[in-house]
Amino acid sequence: MPPEKPSFSRLRYHAIIELLVKRTKGRQPMPTQEERLAALEQTTAEHIKETAKHIRQTNEHLTMTLGLIQRQSFDMSAINHNLEDMQESIQNSLNVHFEGANAHLELLQRNDDKTDKRLNAIETQLTQHTTLLNEHKTLLTQILARLPKAP
Repeated sequence: MPPEKPSFSRLRYHAIIELLVKRTKGRQPMPTQEERLAALEQTTAEHIKETAKHIRQTNEHLTMTLGLIQRQSFDMSAINHNLEDMQESIQNSLNVHFEGANAHLELLQRNDDKTDKRLNAIETQLTQHTTLLNEHKTLLTQILARLPKAP
């Protein structure tokens, strides 16, 4: 983590202290208690102003964040509602399609049953005709066998 950058008020406080230290080195009298108190009050006032500024900025950022969260919450609620509507619509469409497909399959089954009955009747009739044809063939063969042979 990078070292913290000193604030303007800290730099000003240190500059005042350095000035006071230089006064004492150069044989100037030690700052009075009022001077030290004034320097402390000035830096404290600057700290208060700076802190108030940071508090305002933090409040602004929190207000913006709260607004974004509320908006996203509203958007998510709308998306959820839209998804529920879509799901219901899809379910209704599928139900209609399945009902139609089931009705169509029932119709095909009934037609298949009718077709099976017709086909069975045709096969029975075809078997009867084949039997009759075989009988006629046998009779014709017997008739041809009894006829005299042509000279």
